[in-house]
Amino acid sequence: MMPRLLFCGLVLSVLSISPSGAAAPAHDVAFWRGIKAHEFAVPEGAAPGALLLEVCGDLLGSPDPELRDQLGYEIADAWILRKRTVSDADLRPVLARLEQNLGEGIGENGTDSVLKRSFSALVLSVLAARDNDAPFLTAEEFDGLLSAALDYLTRERDERGFVPGKGWHHSVAHTADLLKALGRSPRLAPAAQRRILASVVLKTSGSQAFWTWGEDDRLATAVLTIVKRDDFDATTLDGWLDRFIAAWRTALQDPIDPVRFAAGKNGRNVLTALEVQVGTSAPFAAAEKTRKSLLMTLRRM
Repeated sequence: MMPRLLFCGLVLSVLSISPSGAAAPAHDVAFWRGIKAHEFAVPEGAAPGALLLEVCGDLLGSPDPELRDQLGYEIADAWILRKRTVSDADLRPVLARLEQNLGEGIGENGTDSVLKRSFSALVLSVLAARDNDAPFLTAEEFDGLLSAALDYLTRERDERGFVPGKGWHHSVAHTADLLKALGRSPRLAPAAQRRILASVVLKTSGSQAFWTWGEDDRLATAVLTIVKRDDFDATTLDGWLDRFIAAWRTALQDPIDPVRFAAGKNGRNVLTALEVQVGTSAPFAAAEKTRKSLLMTLRRM
């Protein structure tokens, strides 16, 4: 009869489960380093779709910045967009997994759970960029992705930028990148454009601390993709900008509350960054009205 301890060890090995109960990664860091070292070629005999799903779980949520950022994200970016290694069919379970990731641990602040959420948003921006170049998402999938992005932007409470030892967290910036990609989609209807703009106001007014890692610039870029569209209704700008003014005036009310002031200042910084970007961008239909409205708003803040 097989010794009990040996049998238990074999079962744990077969199930890829550690004695503590945590799922063990299917591949080690050397495996992923090898993929990057060989110009992101898929290892012989491997299925890229299955490997990409592993990236979206084990790697994107890793507190190790090499695994998460330099390997996980870069492999996903190469296989989804730059090299298009994975098929459209392979991307559908990836889309579902990434959207699921956005909700894991949502509401937590100061824990490692934000890493998987934030980097899932970043990889979703790559997936959305691929759909912009060669549409493969159904209308329902696109609408679902937009709703997932806006829901995540509003509900994420962990707004840390860079953390020594663990690298970039950047939930705000990464979600802004996703909104930028969605904002470039030819299927983004005017009503959906207004949803994105409204969510930006909600994010700034509900922010928890000063953004110091370029989050305002990235959100401004996402907004710029909306206002540059040929189908953008520039008459909606004034009402949108009024909401920033209201948030700023609330921020200045006595007694000054540091969190409330930070939220108002973040909103003001987004508008300042947007004004600069509009002024330096190539000419577009709503440019003059947009910049004039932004300058008038900033003077009132």
